[in-house]
Amino acid sequence: MFPTGIRVRIHGLQSRYDLNGTIAVVLAPDNDEEAKDLQERGRIKVTGFPQTLSLKPTNLRALREDDPRDAAIDWTFCDSPPMGIKELLTSTEVGSHDRGDTLNDAILIAIRSGPGNPEDVEQLLNMPRRQISLPDHEMVSGFLNHHLHCVYFFRCDAISLYFTAETYCGKARVWQSFVKCAPGVGYTAKDWCRTAPKASWSDTLRAAHAHHGGGRELSRAEFEHAILQPLFDLQTYSDAVTESLKMQLPQTLLTQHAAWVKNFEAALARRAHGEDMGQSPLMAFTQRYINLIGCLTVYKVPGETITIATNDMANAMGVPDLSLSVPWSLAQPFLDTYALLIGCEPPSFVYMFMLHYADWRLLGRGGMRCGWAYSAATIPHEAPPPPP
Repeated sequence: MFPTGIRVRIHGLQSRYDLNGTIAVVLAPDNDEEAKDLQERGRIKVTGFPQTLSLKPTNLRALREDDPRDAAIDWTFCDSPPMGIKELLTSTEVGSHDRGDTLNDAILIAIRSGPGNPEDVEQLLNMPRRQISLPDHEMVSGFLNHHLHCVYFFRCDAISLYFTAETYCGKARVWQSFVKCAPGVGYTAKDWCRTAPKASWSDTLRAAHAHHGGGRELSRAEFEHAILQPLFDLQTYSDAVTESLKMQLPQTLLTQHAAWVKNFEAALARRAHGEDMGQSPLMAFTQRYINLIGCLTVYKVPGETITIATNDMANAMGVPDLSLSVPWSLAQPFLDTYALLIGCEPPSFVYMFMLHYADWRLLGRGGMRCGWAYSAATIPHEAPPPPP
């Protein structure tokens, strides 16, 4: 009667009347034991927050996607800003951003500093972050297990990936941009809102845009499998590539860095979170190459290796020579998944960012949420109208 994955409207609850009129998504049981329990009690498992709900079929009404009353979702923000994110990106200067980190900040400021929500901008930009680290079932649950209108800001500095995910009533939309660092590479947030790809887009970018929904809403299952799972996979592949690159760095640097890590861990053991450990030797080393975008070139030999090496620009600027290679067995899954999520293969500077944030887990233990992190904001809505 209620297949897994369909959207339903809740009605007729007595103890949780606040949920009446809200939209949920039917979930599959986690195991055979739960399936048996639900069947015996005549209940249906649906999304809820902070825990899933098991409701009687009589308290659920399947939504019809061909019915305008059911298919349409009001994505607007009520008081602030007076428009939805898509309208914000297509009709204001916010949509001109091609750097994903500044796009995230601009969207956040628009949400929280609009009419009715005056808040300190600096405080907003430093809102609490949570690390993205596998396995994280609680993270997936937090994204998908509620009917609230939420916006999640992903800041994956380690691979220069930044995007905004908007979820509401069992649907999701993903907004992102990527810096135009080379001919044919990059796009603005306004470009990403298009339902049809631009004629100038590469096949790789067209495929990524379609993978993200091509301007349409994603279902709960699509969001999990098309966005979250590849993101988790990319973290795994990135860790492997980073470790391969790191082992090729000068031994003197690795020795210095190992000593810094030891001191940092000792500070954590002393619970000296406020102690200034300074920038790690690895961060200081990679910063020189990050500051000169274009000083590195990626050489790819499919089936064999990819090599990241300094070029003539680096020589002219006095940057030390560097040449690092990654076996194809490690490189290919990373390249493919990166392109699937972003729309291009990683530019050369991404590999320096990966090394720069190689210790993101350790830094996270010290309270510095960097490398792989996200933060969230909840959008207030008026009470839902009674179901028709």
